[in-house]
Amino acid sequence: MGRDQSVYRKERAVSEVIGSILLISVVVIGIAVIGVLLMSHPTPRNLPALSAVISEDTAQNTISIYHDGGDQVSHDEIQILVDGVPRDFDNGGSPGWSTWSMGQSLTYQYSGPAPGLVQIVYTGGSGATVLASSDFGFNPSGTLTTGPTGSATSTPTGTTTTPVPAPVANFTASPLTGTAPLTVQFTDHSTNSPTSWSWNFGDGNTTNATAQNPVHTYANPGNYTVSLTVANGFGSNTSTRTNYITVTTPGPLAAFTGTPLSGTTPLAVQFTDLSTNAPTSWSWNFGDGNTTNATVQNPVHVYNSVGLYTVSLTAANAVGSNTSTRINYVNVTISNFTSYIIQNNVFVYGTQLNFQGNNVYGDGATIIITGPLYGSTLNGGAQIAVSNIFIDGDVTLNTGSTSMGSPSSPRNISINGNLNLNGGNRDIYGDVYVADNLALENCRIHGNMYVNGNVALDWGVPTMDTGKNIYYTGTLTHPNNYDQAFLNRCIHQTSVPSLSMPSQTLPSLKPDTWYQAQGYSTSTSGKLSNYLNVSADSFTSYDSSDTQGVTNIVIIAKNGDINLNSFWQHYPVTGVLYAPNGKVTFSGNSFTGVVIARDGFFVTSGGTTITFTNLKNYFSSQNEYPF
Repeated sequence: MGRDQSVYRKERAVSEVIGSILLISVVVIGIAVIGVLLMSHPTPRNLPALSAVISEDTAQNTISIYHDGGDQVSHDEIQILVDGVPRDFDNGGSPGWSTWSMGQSLTYQYSGPAPGLVQIVYTGGSGATVLASSDFGFNPSGTLTTGPTGSATSTPTGTTTTPVPAPVANFTASPLTGTAPLTVQFTDHSTNSPTSWSWNFGDGNTTNATAQNPVHTYANPGNYTVSLTVANGFGSNTSTRTNYITVTTPGPLAAFTGTPLSGTTPLAVQFTDLSTNAPTSWSWNFGDGNTTNATVQNPVHVYNSVGLYTVSLTAANAVGSNTSTRINYVNVTISNFTSYIIQNNVFVYGTQLNFQGNNVYGDGATIIITGPLYGSTLNGGAQIAVSNIFIDGDVTLNTGSTSMGSPSSPRNISINGNLNLNGGNRDIYGDVYVADNLALENCRIHGNMYVNGNVALDWGVPTMDTGKNIYYTGTLTHPNNYDQAFLNRCIHQTSVPSLSMPSQTLPSLKPDTWYQAQGYSTSTSGKLSNYLNVSADSFTSYDSSDTQGVTNIVIIAKNGDINLNSFWQHYPVTGVLYAPNGKVTFSGNSFTGVVIARDGFFVTSGGTTITFTNLKNYFSSQNEYPF
């Protein structure tokens, strides 16, 4: 019994030792296994936080990824997969980007069918984790994926998605009212990050219609409804404001032109309205008191009087009115003919001078005969004592002793033809210009003679003042009674100076209404009286026993002749005689003034004296000139 207990105790002790050893071995093995497990797991990684908007524009074949918030991401840490294939995205147009930060967009231009799945994969460290993705094949509006912030396994098994709402359109504009053209600044206030904008300004003009904050100009009056449609990868939204912009019609702005702006009476001016902003009525002030055509938009106005005229136009519509004024805009002067008559002191103008009187006096004055002159039409002893004489034709004075030129104020005698001074005994005062040939004898020459042709000297030897010569371009012929001293003063030239004939056209008459307003009589005959003004087709008057002479008459024969007869026995007649389509005939003691007649001036009485007085001496202003 005792031994059995002893053996039992020994066996029990051995069993306890073996149990302890086995327990320790199990613990050690467990710890080793745990250590291996712990040592074999990689160190957890910190993934970047990222909020991104992935959108696809199938019209432009473009995928865009907008960094909407979170950490900056390195190019080396991510891959972007399109349908599982890595693709190179540009950052702001640059393919070689290094980092991607909040507010920047990555873009990729694809070809072919539109992709479906787009993934942003983080590849930093070991393994790969999808930070964000969008499957356009199953979710056309797109999704936004936010990457985890904890550790990740080497093979991603899924992502967490957070939907983003479509944008909400909103906008303002300034100003909202005004007159056309009205320029308006539109400002986008849409939320939820729109990426495109489409404006409808209500007037059909699409300029700047895709700008975020456009400036738009409304050209025409009206009420305009404006709408804005905004969109991003997750949808679109439209905001409309009815009758948001009010554009009113502005008042007109008056403006005009006229042509011609200067000329001689009567001057017809075409005025053209250039007013803007749609005027509906026009009121002209032409500056001369004449209101004819004053409410026409584009009137023609005739100025009958000399002067500087200030013109104004008032343009109006339902909104208001405006006036444009041009000071001294139109300059109306006397006719070229009238100006020539005054400046050159012309007092006889016509096709011929038929003169049976004593003398014609005109120191400093001018006679213009637009045809030939013959000695047979002149009193053989008459003196044409006028400073300037123009004769458009031949001059033949072979009888009598008619002298030409002013002894006290000699100037020029121009003959547009041949000059024949054979026979008679006459004086020639002033320089003489002959367009063709000269035949000469017995004259007293007091100036130089310029002959563009031949010179034929006859038996009666002329005399020439000292220092005066005859210059000619043709040949010189003479009888043998001329001494060499005289012949030496006949000098051959290759050319000689000449004077041009005045090329004036008789001026037109003023309107009948002008003569009526000035108090002109329309009688075709009657007794003359002081300051008598007549405008008729023709006019005839005879002296009577009580006539004491008449002064300052103005007689206009519009279509015929002027005949003033039997005025030689009393006092002189003075004034202006104008027959643009006829002749003037005078018989009497004397006439002083101006005679202008297309068919010439006929003095039928012997002993008559004609004396020049300038046209302007008979009128107080240029506006009173009758032609």
